[in-house]
Amino acid sequence: MMSPAIAINNSTIISCSNGVVNVPPLKGWFELCIDNDCQSMNNTTRYVKYFLPISPTEKGAQVRLRTLSSNGVQEQQWLCERPKFCEHQYFLSKSLLGNPHCWPAGAIASSAVLIYIIIAVVMGTIWIAVKITNKLKSPKIAAEPERNKPEIPTAPVCSFELTPLPSTLLVLCTLICLMSTTGACQYGFMRHSADLVCNEKNQCHLEYSRELLFNRLQSELCIEILHGNRTVGSAKFTKKSIDFECSKATEFYTRPTKLSVYHAKRCATAGSCNKNKCETIKQNETVHELRHASKYPGYSGCMNSCGGIFCGCGLPLPSCWFYKIAHRPVSDRIFEIVQCPHWTTTVKLEIEVTIGNRTEKVERSFTPYMVNNIDNFNITVISIQRPLYSLENKRFAIAKDKSYLLPPNFQVAVACNTPTQALEEFSTCSNRIQCNCGNSPRNCQCPDDSFQKLCDNPQSTLPLKTPHANINVREGNIVATSNEEEMVLRIESKMLQDVVAELVINQECGFKISKLTGCYDCTLGAHFTAICKSPSKATVTVTCQSQQFLVTCGPSEEENEIILSFNHPIVNEQCNAHCSDRPTKFLLNGTLHYQLMKPQDVSVFEMKAHGVPLKHQWFSDISLPNIDPYLHTITSHWKLTLLALGTALGFATLTYLGGPIVCVYILSFANTILCAVTKGMWALFLYLIGRVRANHTNAETAIA
Repeated sequence: MMSPAIAINNSTIISCSNGVVNVPPLKGWFELCIDNDCQSMNNTTRYVKYFLPISPTEKGAQVRLRTLSSNGVQEQQWLCERPKFCEHQYFLSKSLLGNPHCWPAGAIASSAVLIYIIIAVVMGTIWIAVKITNKLKSPKIAAEPERNKPEIPTAPVCSFELTPLPSTLLVLCTLICLMSTTGACQYGFMRHSADLVCNEKNQCHLEYSRELLFNRLQSELCIEILHGNRTVGSAKFTKKSIDFECSKATEFYTRPTKLSVYHAKRCATAGSCNKNKCETIKQNETVHELRHASKYPGYSGCMNSCGGIFCGCGLPLPSCWFYKIAHRPVSDRIFEIVQCPHWTTTVKLEIEVTIGNRTEKVERSFTPYMVNNIDNFNITVISIQRPLYSLENKRFAIAKDKSYLLPPNFQVAVACNTPTQALEEFSTCSNRIQCNCGNSPRNCQCPDDSFQKLCDNPQSTLPLKTPHANINVREGNIVATSNEEEMVLRIESKMLQDVVAELVINQECGFKISKLTGCYDCTLGAHFTAICKSPSKATVTVTCQSQQFLVTCGPSEEENEIILSFNHPIVNEQCNAHCSDRPTKFLLNGTLHYQLMKPQDVSVFEMKAHGVPLKHQWFSDISLPNIDPYLHTITSHWKLTLLALGTALGFATLTYLGGPIVCVYILSFANTILCAVTKGMWALFLYLIGRVRANHTNAETAIA
């Protein structure tokens, strides 16, 4: 359950069990972090439990504890296992309907209950509409004497007028598009040319060049080195990665804050409430009544309020209602807000040259369009494709130990000119947001963007790992690493000849594939492990029906963690690994989870359960699960489906025939059964307690 990575202070033991982090009482200041969510605390006196949110990948959560001591700040780390994803799918939840494979019976029963509720609501709406329509159409009869009024039979209270059920047409349309190379040193794409080069002494020679094409599937190419029509060696070129480094433009500096509204009322001519004060107050003005809030950045305001005796004032003049929108810092962490208008590209290549029995390997970083001389080769990246995903004009918040990718419309509350101002003179920093307070400071509506929300959002926290790129912070700057780009490498050397050939190495390889896990239509993606073994180290291309990826093979069974992106939950694809002339085939399968994100304004320290609350699932989250797993579940459990559907339709028929009062009887019947079961369990418990006590008394009597 828990594996301590660093144990500096053995007296502080945080335990993890069943997805719950147990924190003992701690003295002094400390900071507790669960993944990227951190909270500072002081002098706790009791054990505190925190629920880890479920994750479709079920990877462990990093728990870090930082404490102050005489030696400075000390840190401990633990790796806590998360709760199982399928064990926290609840009855009548949208997540259960999206993941019916976790609990098929519960998903089918939930659907039956929802069908009954929908039918009952539709029937109730039609019944009310018919009643109102009949009442409006009934003729008005003038009042007659009581003796001439005919006796009208009284209808029973529970009578219900039969109306035809409306017909419902359910149309289900599901469209799945499956669209569908070369391995290491296997059938690459090259072209060659020869240039006649002469010096000032008219001494000329031929220089041969090769242009090698690399893409996300072709990462290695090998060529032969010939001399005198005889092969003397080979050169292997491997594309390691392509880095895009942000040429950052700093906008300002800031600190995490929490917004507070301070306000105070003063009667006319009292305190700061002078004539026309509310019309002349400045945003950066310090109001005497709110001087305790002057240590926070923000802005001041004033609005006229009621005056006179009924408002607690002596003069019948408008009073002043002063307020200040203040940003209270919650951490000393300083963020640098930067924009990336331009990205500098760097290509990392590994070059291995073998001549005779001598092999030299070197790894270099290349700037596109710049010639690099390595031994007898002139190497140039002459063309590179920009990334398909847009990184232009992205904004980031960078700190020493945390960094975020800011959403497009994220508003930073406070802006400081320098880090020193942000740390030591935070009150002098400028405010960047405006609140709408209407006619009362108690009702101020302010932007709810905060760094706490970014911390809770895995799509904003760096390092950000996606199926297409990895975005991280390296030495205070943003670096995006990708293998998706296509580039052309030009190699010039006297060692190459026009008859030089591509070197192709075919070899057998064996695969061990784990089951596909994760989620679909999500940033975490789908994960699996591929173990590949081959006689020599190589990079192999794998093509599936909808995916292509690279796998590293070697004599010692290389382990590869592959992340793919799917837009459908059920995956069952045949894959081919191109190691030799005959591809190695294996099956990639698994059922991916439907993931519901927890509310962004709820921290992991505020969660009351492992899963997402039902209220948020149905009324706040607008995503809809894929219906394929549900169709597969009902076909696999068709008997249970027919029983649940028949029960729902039976209750709907009773409701239709008996009227809304049937709902009351159904609830009463369910309550009676529940009470009977509870009483029976309690009686059984008391009986068992009595037997235990009797046995204990008999044993004591026998001993005496």
